[in-house]
Amino acid sequence: MRNKSYVLACLIAALLLFAAGCSKVTPHPTDPKFTPTPEPTRTPTTKPEKTPSPEPTTKTEPAANAMPDFSVSLVGGGTFTLYENLGKPLFISMFSTSNAPGVEGMIHIERLYKDMGDKATFLVINLGGDEASTGAFAEDNGYTLPFAYTPDIKGPYGEEYSLNPQTLILNSTGVLTGYFPGTSDYDNYYIALEKAGQDLPPIENPIPPASAPKEFAGGIMPAFSLPLVGGGDFVFSGKPDKPVLINLFATWCGSCWEEMPHIEKLYKEMGNEVDFLIIDIGEDEATAREYIDQVGNTIPFAYSIDGAPFSDYPVQFLPQTFIVDTEGVITAYFPGPSDYKNFRTALEGVIQQ
Repeated sequence: MRNKSYVLACLIAALLLFAAGCSKVTPHPTDPKFTPTPEPTRTPTTKPEKTPSPEPTTKTEPAANAMPDFSVSLVGGGTFTLYENLGKPLFISMFSTSNAPGVEGMIHIERLYKDMGDKATFLVINLGGDEASTGAFAEDNGYTLPFAYTPDIKGPYGEEYSLNPQTLILNSTGVLTGYFPGTSDYDNYYIALEKAGQDLPPIENPIPPASAPKEFAGGIMPAFSLPLVGGGDFVFSGKPDKPVLINLFATWCGSCWEEMPHIEKLYKEMGNEVDFLIIDIGEDEATAREYIDQVGNTIPFAYSIDGAPFSDYPVQFLPQTFIVDTEGVITAYFPGPSDYKNFRTALEGVIQQ
């Protein structure tokens, strides 16, 4: 009996100890106080593969003044064809593994490729080389640039661009925007490639609008008529149905060339609201036509062989641009090269009148 009492006492003590310890047990998920401990995130042991960029739905067409197309063999197989790689600025460098300056300058191009390879298309061509020697040069130096080779020491463009080394910078439509006849450095290459990537050529110190020249009495544009390239005439009545942008231009004027893409872009955007006219001053139709065909301009072009489209206003410098409202008033005048932003602001101002 005494043993039974002892066992019973031990059993009761054990039950009391168990009950006291249960307060420290983690509650069941059904308990409202239950908060699960989050599992630690595991770092993947391998990097995920990059998703390739989708191909553009439409290919970029080369500009009318693009560099000629060419194809060269690539190290590792395949070919590089210029017109199949438009859509981004292009950096094309030509050298020979036997030419010390070209070899030494390659380190700058490799660095540029690592920094800007996502913004531009790069190609290095080993002139007069074969695949084995070109591949060995790239591997021995740890270069990751795309390399091509051509047995012709003059390169894909022959005599015209046969210097060794040399680098061509092209914009997204294949137009030559920068040229290095020899080696250069990272900073110069970088600046040239940035420029090639811009939508419009930069205009240094673009001219702000000014008042109409004093020769235009009351700031009024007089009526005039000029022959158009391709036939017909442009007739300015003095009170046009739409505002008009009139640009005075010549093919020998470098600033005119730089400015023209800015006006061309405006014409494509605002041609329904504003009439545009380029006047080739002092040149004939054939000269104007040659320029239009070369750059692919779509703006209406007139020409004035005597160089005097307006009465009592001798044209003494180029370019000049006039913005004229529907009352014939010159609301903005640009005595020199200006840019898209200035022209657009002036045109929006006259449209809102």
